[in-house]
Amino acid sequence: MLNRDHGKFLYIIPALCAFIIGILVTVRYQWPIGWDIYYHIHLARVYMLEGLTLHDPLYNAPSGNIINYPPIFHLTLILVSYILQTGLFEAARFMQPVLISAIVLSVTIVASRFYEDRYTGLAAGILFISGSVAVRSVSPIPENMALIILPFSIYMYYEFFREERDRLVSALLSGALMGTVALIHPAATVCLVFSVTLITAAVAVANIVSGSVGALKRTATGYLAFLIVGIIIASIWWLPALYVKSTGGAGGVSTGLQFSRGMSILHYPGAFGYLTALLSIPGLVAAVRKRGLRDLFIVSWILSMLILSKGYYIGINVISYRVLIYMMIPLSILGAAGLRYCSGIIERKSRVAAGIFFVSVLFVALFQGYAHITSPKTADYGAMTPYGRIQIAPPIRV
Repeated sequence: MLNRDHGKFLYIIPALCAFIIGILVTVRYQWPIGWDIYYHIHLARVYMLEGLTLHDPLYNAPSGNIINYPPIFHLTLILVSYILQTGLFEAARFMQPVLISAIVLSVTIVASRFYEDRYTGLAAGILFISGSVAVRSVSPIPENMALIILPFSIYMYYEFFREERDRLVSALLSGALMGTVALIHPAATVCLVFSVTLITAAVAVANIVSGSVGALKRTATGYLAFLIVGIIIASIWWLPALYVKSTGGAGGVSTGLQFSRGMSILHYPGAFGYLTALLSIPGLVAAVRKRGLRDLFIVSWILSMLILSKGYYIGINVISYRVLIYMMIPLSILGAAGLRYCSGIIERKSRVAAGIFFVSVLFVALFQGYAHITSPKTADYGAMTPYGRIQIAPPIRV
């Protein structure tokens, strides 16, 4: 393998590849990618006309409609539009390569920190974009802004348990990041809180098995700190929104999905990419053998999203496919660990062969990501209605 001293620039390689792919998609179409952004541009216009408000007077006039999303993404879109001195549509297009590269950079850094190995981070960043589920990461939507922050929140929570000193700084910072996510995208917040809750439960069980009462108390303290700080920050927008909704006045917020859309678990490997799914197996084997705190975090993170994606079995409305992007983050990290594990086995016999194997796998993953994200299916301007799928904004090639 390459000398570790030369690995300090590895962080940027996956993000740079994602940025280039995002640029190629952006210049191909004159419209922002995905139909979701048109609703968010509409909300940005509402904020430009009405200021910070909880009521949308333009949609469904004359009665108007509630605003379903916190405002940070829309205010960012307005700010980008102002800085670039251009319209909201062009500002959204500008954000496309920036968002996808920032998500990949986030995954790369967090994977590197979890495993204390830059090559694992490099692999995780590239594996993340290799699955078809990552196609949405090029769209300029609030969810993708939240996905930049979400991995750091979970990593800081992990840091709290790693610290030898009994300090709450990392747990508090993790909660602050969760609160920020709550001001961007509601579903991302649900996924983050559910992940941290199940991770905490897993750590608590480990504490009970080991008979460490002190560690169990510390686990509960960290979790409460995470929740309290997150709720305080989130309440900046959510408290007024929920209050307005409770009074029955104009405005408020939507607090749940009105329908479910399931997906067979047999289709999950195809969504993640068979390469990532396959590499996660040796990664899981290595995690089970080591059974360290890091391994407990990663596996519990994946398991939490797997459970949530099947929430409709117990009456929770969920769109399974949309949950998979959150599962893709820890799965790509586990897959990267699996790739490093396999490379390590090969390296015992030939260092050159190990390097060729590692680079070849990442090249294939990168090609898969390029093929998925630049596919015409990425520019999906259709919406499902009771009358079937209709095209709402036909793409125009440059």
